[in-house]
Amino acid sequence: MIIRKRSRIAGWGVYASQTIPKNKRIIDYAGERITHKESSKREDRYLRRGRIWCFTLNSRGRREHRALHQSLVQAELLRRDQERHDLDSRGAHDSPGRGAELQLQHQRRRRDPVPLPSRLHAQAMTPRELMYLHGFGSSAQSSKAAYLGARARAAGLGFQAPDLNRPDFATLTIARMVEQTRTRLAEGPRRPVTLIGSSLGAVVALFVPSAPEAAGRVDSIVLMAPAIDLAPGLAAHFGPERMGEWERTNHLEVFHHAEQRMRALGWGFFDDARRHDPWTVEPAVPTLVFQGLQDETVDAGAVQRWASGRRNVSLLLLDDGHQLLNSLDRMWDAILGFLPASAARGERPAPG
Repeated sequence: MIIRKRSRIAGWGVYASQTIPKNKRIIDYAGERITHKESSKREDRYLRRGRIWCFTLNSRGRREHRALHQSLVQAELLRRDQERHDLDSRGAHDSPGRGAELQLQHQRRRRDPVPLPSRLHAQAMTPRELMYLHGFGSSAQSSKAAYLGARARAAGLGFQAPDLNRPDFATLTIARMVEQTRTRLAEGPRRPVTLIGSSLGAVVALFVPSAPEAAGRVDSIVLMAPAIDLAPGLAAHFGPERMGEWERTNHLEVFHHAEQRMRALGWGFFDDARRHDPWTVEPAVPTLVFQGLQDETVDAGAVQRWASGRRNVSLLLLDDGHQLLNSLDRMWDAILGFLPASAARGERPAPG
């Protein structure tokens, strides 16, 4: 009566091999019976991983509500024509048992109403896009981009990672990367966006929100090992003689990590970097910064000084290197807590 096959939504799954009449019992559900208090604790823990099954039992031990598998919740399926619900059950105006109704699509692409508990993270209900901006010599297919994309989709969040190396690495500039990002924002779905920038991508993320097409769209920024001293750092690393040769020849050979080969870079990159100084930027939206204390590329002390002098910036220091690959899980948990889920009430979640 049931078969095992791949699902386009969540990998392997079990499907009915024949039509099942309405109200027919096909299986018994066996699980641990716990209190509502314990259920709340587990929801808070498991929702971070993007999946949970919960049933509410009546006095006869029967379930009153259908189960909600959080990994299948897609923000795009919400009925936006209805008034927005306050999803924080701790809110002053939230009555006991209050929830929202979510429309899910099953295998036959018809819609089923599923009761949504009021404790569900609001960012899973509010259509939101995460846009990852990769670093210098990296790509949209990096391990960090793949990790963030998988976690975002599991949490019901949109995700995109533009390739900022295009159209040509030799003519790369911050100004071009900023313009490419703004174009993606203008062409993308009309929903709130959180920019997540890594190293050079973090510098780009700081300059994107000032454009009209980004205003009102980008409501939060996440910076990973931001290259806040990019131009001075390049000058110190290559030295006066090599910098002079780079300017005269408009040619510098640099290693492209994503392509695993040397690539030519024009002088315009450095010239443009001097005009995009992160120290001149005061972020207008909440900004979360991750910085590794073992970073040999970006000075952690400089990042601390930059963050401490800015009102909307929160800093989380990590015992990690420049790529922060050993801290991905911790950063993702902090990002989930940082997303403006409570923006409607003027609250700002604390990172970490």
